[in-house]
Amino acid sequence: MQILQAAKRRPALVVATCTGEDVLLGQMTSQAVSDSYAISLHSTDCSSGRLTHDSNMRPNRLFTADSNIILYRAGVLKPAKLQEVIAKIGDYSIFAGFWYGSRGACIV
Repeated sequence: MQILQAAKRRPALVVATCTGEDVLLGQMTSQAVSDSYAISLHSTDCSSGRLTHDSNMRPNRLFTADSNIILYRAGVLKPAKLQEVIAKIGDYSIFAGFWYGSRGACIV
């Protein structure tokens, strides 16, 4: 746990909450991204809260983490932007086994 405590904090989009303590996260960055996968996120895309910087969500950079490492919720995406993220994730054939339900995208 010492390594995580010393690590730089990074923003991420919670794509799914799965059974147990795990969450599926999508990488976010405020850096300009030149690939076709990135989805731009702005404070106006939030139904509550806000982003401190315009950002890009990387649907091709998904990872799992224990939900206990999440420090706080910066905001919640509006439904239309969330659907854009889900659609972009669903565009990749390697994610064909994902199911999109009321809790987000969970592996089945």
